[in-house]
Amino acid sequence: MQGIQAGAIQNGAVQDREARSELIEGQNSFASELGQAIENLNGLQEQSSVMTERLARGEAENMHDVTIASEMASTALQTGVEIRNRAVESYQRVMQMQI
Repeated sequence: MQGIQAGAIQNGAVQDREARSELIEGQNSFASELGQAIENLNGLQEQSSVMTERLARGEAENMHDVTIASEMASTALQTGVEIRNRAVESYQRVMQMQI
């Protein structure tokens, strides 16, 4: 009987390690995706800024491209802010839960 219990405990420990490993892997994946999304947002903002400066100096070839880049950057920023707001709201709800 003790051998069965010891085996079950060891099996549980292995499952705990696997669960922790999957959790850490999921956290790293989420952090990586979030970092990449922020980098993309930053890239859109920088591209818009450069194109706007070129337009102001008279170097821009097509005003439509500048307008499109500006709108893309604006939309991406609004989306990022909304995602942040929802994440903060979700965190606050979790913190208010009673255990």
